[in-house]
Amino acid sequence: EIVLDDKKTYIVLHNEHYYPVVNFVEKKVSEKKRRKLLAFDFETRPTEDYITIKATGEKMYILKDTIASVYYQKGDVRTNNFEKTIITTDNEKTSARKFIDFLIQSDIDHIHFNIIAHNGSNFDFYFILAEMTEDEYAECDINFRGTSVIGIEFKGHKFKDSRCFLANSLEKLSKNFQVEDGKITKFQLHGEEISSANLCFYKHEL
Repeated sequence: EIVLDDKKTYIVLHNEHYYPVVNFVEKKVSEKKRRKLLAFDFETRPTEDYITIKATGEKMYILKDTIASVYYQKGDVRTNNFEKTIITTDNEKTSARKFIDFLIQSDIDHIHFNIIAHNGSNFDFYFILAEMTEDEYAECDINFRGTSVIGIEFKGHKFKDSRCFLANSLEKLSKNFQVEDGKITKFQLHGEEISSANLCFYKHEL
């Protein structure tokens, strides 16, 4: 970072000419440039609550978030220093509520993020909105496209859906771009390897 001293005289080279600096003002960096990058994904399980589709009589079980996997930039925005954290639902708060609390604390600490969730507009963002208080919801600037939440601004953070411009599944995109650590489909839980599709069967253990 360059710090200028108003007691010194500066000369600027511009278009092969030298110019003395008469005065200077500090340029304010826009909030967009100060935002760091954060990506997240929810894993869910069905609850025993459901709604019935009138046309077919099919039961649609209401999903509840159990795990939020969060990958965020730390330190200076120009560095490539990232940290991963796993936020889990417990008896007091859901993973979505804990994630909201994390974003509120980040705002208090003057840290803001561009937040990415793949297919967040049709899935992940709804868990965030469902856990907000009325006052928090009133602070949101929400952009809809039909029933899809394509963007949210909250406490200086901007939510975006990467599927709006990368229109494929995360698993296929990982393979197409040859990402070494792509979409995680298996993980260790209680010493046992399970697939993310089996997560709903671990309701009581979680």
